[in-house]
Amino acid sequence: MKHREIPIGSCSMIPYGFCDCSWKSSFDMADIESHNAAGIKLVDGSNRELMCSEWTSDGGHLSLDGAQRVADAWWWLMARIAG
Repeated sequence: MKHREIPIGSCSMIPYGFCDCSWKSSFDMADIESHNAAGIKLVDGSNRELMCSEWTSDGGHLSLDGAQRVADAWWWLMARIAG
């Protein structure tokens, strides 16, 4: 069986399309981590999301501020789902 070539970054859009078409919610932690406090998205030259330095202390794991930001986003999503 031959595998299809899938362009880099296109897989991350598949869940969004599914959720939009089926009235489901998604929680994209990478998207939350890639936006700074001012809402500016950090991407590399290939338009891939990068973790903002203000949410990490070691470049790959959430700091306390980053964990709080993700927890706040999760809380917001759960409140929206609950109505």
